[in-house]
Amino acid sequence: MPKQQMLISYHPGEECRVAILENGVLEDYHAERPATANRVNNLYLGKVTNIESSLQAAFVDFGGPESAFVHTSDIHPQFFPKEDSDTTEKIGKKTARRDRPPIQQCLKKGQQVIVQILKDGVGTKGPAATTYLSIPGKYLVMMPQMDNVGVSRKMEDEDMRRKMRDILDSIDLPEGFGFILRTAGFGRTKTELKRDLAYLMRLWKNIEKRKKATKKPALLYAESDLLVRALRDLLTSDIDEVIIDHEQGLARAANFLKVVAPRSGTKLLHYNQKTPIFHAYGIEEQHRLMIAREVPLKSGGRLVIDETEALVAIDVNSGKSRKAKDAETNAYQTNLEAVDEICRQLKLRELGGLVINDLIDMNQAKHRKAIEQRFKERLKNDRAKSTVLPISPFGILEMTRQRMRPSSQGIHYQELPANYGRGWVRKPESVAAEALRELQLILSYDKVQKAELIVPGRVAGELLSNRRKSITRMELITGKSVIVRVSDSLGTDRFTVYAYDDAGNDVDTSKLPKPKAPKSLPEWTDDSDEKAWDEVSEEKEILQAIEEHAEPHPLEMEMAAEGELLSEKEENEDESESESTGKKKRRRRRRGGRGRRKKSGDAQQDGEAGTDSGDSDDSAEPKAETDADDKLSEDDDAALDSSESQDEDKPRKKRRRRRRRKSSGSGEAEADVKDEAEAGEDQPEQADESEAEESETDDAPPTKKRRRRRSSKPKAEVSGEEPGSSGDADEPMSEGTKKKAKKKSTRKRSSKKKPAAKKENPPSEVVEAKSDAPAAKKPRLLYSGSRRKLKPSEKAAIGDE
Repeated sequence: MPKQQMLISYHPGEECRVAILENGVLEDYHAERPATANRVNNLYLGKVTNIESSLQAAFVDFGGPESAFVHTSDIHPQFFPKEDSDTTEKIGKKTARRDRPPIQQCLKKGQQVIVQILKDGVGTKGPAATTYLSIPGKYLVMMPQMDNVGVSRKMEDEDMRRKMRDILDSIDLPEGFGFILRTAGFGRTKTELKRDLAYLMRLWKNIEKRKKATKKPALLYAESDLLVRALRDLLTSDIDEVIIDHEQGLARAANFLKVVAPRSGTKLLHYNQKTPIFHAYGIEEQHRLMIAREVPLKSGGRLVIDETEALVAIDVNSGKSRKAKDAETNAYQTNLEAVDEICRQLKLRELGGLVINDLIDMNQAKHRKAIEQRFKERLKNDRAKSTVLPISPFGILEMTRQRMRPSSQGIHYQELPANYGRGWVRKPESVAAEALRELQLILSYDKVQKAELIVPGRVAGELLSNRRKSITRMELITGKSVIVRVSDSLGTDRFTVYAYDDAGNDVDTSKLPKPKAPKSLPEWTDDSDEKAWDEVSEEKEILQAIEEHAEPHPLEMEMAAEGELLSEKEENEDESESESTGKKKRRRRRRGGRGRRKKSGDAQQDGEAGTDSGDSDDSAEPKAETDADDKLSEDDDAALDSSESQDEDKPRKKRRRRRRRKSSGSGEAEADVKDEAEAGEDQPEQADESEAEESETDDAPPTKKRRRRRSSKPKAEVSGEEPGSSGDADEPMSEGTKKKAKKKSTRKRSSKKKPAAKKENPPSEVVEAKSDAPAAKKPRLLYSGSRRKLKPSEKAAIGDE
């Protein structure tokens, strides 16, 4: 007996893939991502947008990108003329098409109807929908506006069917609803069936509430995710093992199987290996052939599958098959092998509609009948309905197959734009998914510590935009780094993976050992893990880890620094604007506060010499503001003292200014503070020196620069000194040097102003500076240090002299 396994690769919030193997051969494959979730069996509140009498169909807007197609055979009798919402129809006895009224008499444009999606659209077609609703439960299937009860057709034992029908008849079922007993409900007690019935009725009440709450097209009921659907619809008694690679998926599967099939002999195994589960069991190689145009046969032949708008064409070629002695036997054996592969590819690729199989010609009738019978036997295991016709005289076998979902070509390929020609090209998301699977395999080897993924531009955009979380999850789980690079030389469906070891040396991926399926896996028994039931717990942990491990890009750091400087500049500009709007300016003092800095002219000039040159060029406030501060009256000083005492506990702007001075010239600012401290300790000696030198400096005319320094000092600093005395008056200075020093000291003082401390400068000193300023000003000479160019009239005057 063949061994069947169900493998589930489950990554919450990213992707879920299900594969069914028979003796290691892939027989069925399903994949689903949250962005492309399945809409089949969902209930929607729709609105009729158009009625086509020629097609006997209606188009219903259900909130999707396209409208749903509802055929007249899918219209419930409650929509017939002279019928109402209480009209029911018996299960299994659907009204014949010839007895149905025209669709234009059943529906009207703008009418609201509840529809259920039967199958997704193909290409430009919209999904097919019906007004016959069915909501599945654990043991029962509820069908609103239906009558009678039924039993699943999968149960062939007539005695069991009769027994279960009697149990259903004994239950008090609500009116206006039909019920079908599912296969999982066989052998259940009456109490369990009542509990499931109560659940379905609560679900229907919620659907009606949602319908009344909205008037626009909206989703009323959503089908379960792929994990639950696979266990509900694909799991049969023939499957021996269910292998899942995620603990959360295992917990959900264990709980579902405990409720639905507690007596099932299927083992639930936990795949706990480093190698990805689909690589270990050889599914990835078979998946690549599933989306390829040509499929090789073991005997040497091959299949060529082409999907078109009208039909699917499959050509059988003998190729290198030469085992038989004659042509008839060789053709028969090749066709037998091709039939098995064709039926397998129909399921894997989800091919539907009209299928044309061009077999190798066979002359004997018994061979043709054997091929037809082989087709019918292999299609019995297919969930989709199919019809097979006899082989025609041209050697063609025609068949039809029900389309359940979009084909693999529509999922993995897209049609080329008109200006690029005709054909199909692989989608970037499909290439990105395959690249991530290959990258996960490379990172599973212990020898590899770093991987580099080279992809084309569009695939890189898909990876870094929509698959970034998957890459980060790989890095966090494996503890290895991943680099994604873009290469324009690669084709749109190509990618390359490079591996490196601890020392940064290249690792030849072709020489790495091939993954193998484990011989034994632990059976899952812990179904009480609460954390495993939290469907978003792992996603939150991954997102939190991503935020913790994320390092800011250098460009982001530079932009943040620029934004901080701009915010400081804007605050300074706002402050200067607020001071110029008529409000009285507050005089700012130097660092240290009132009474803390007591030094003479030497110490002051030493501190000024330590000022950074950038302060003189990039001062935050203009020179005019300093002049306005020097001209404040006595009343203004008194008012400022009272206002500044109230604002002393607001140091935010003060801190920003202090930070800016430190960043512009931290070394010079420290030297300035050091000089100020030394000047405070040596104040008596400097005062004696200044008094001794006062007689030598009486002849020198006072300058505006020195008086401005005197006027901006605190009272304790200038007490006992005359305005014209200074500690550095021994050496004469040129006129240009004096002007430069004057500008420098003015800008320095304006940049060091602070509103945090009180200021008690004597108004008499300010008045004295005003009165002495005109006397200290000298007439500007032609040959001063300003380097001004002489005018022609001035040159002539010099020549006359």
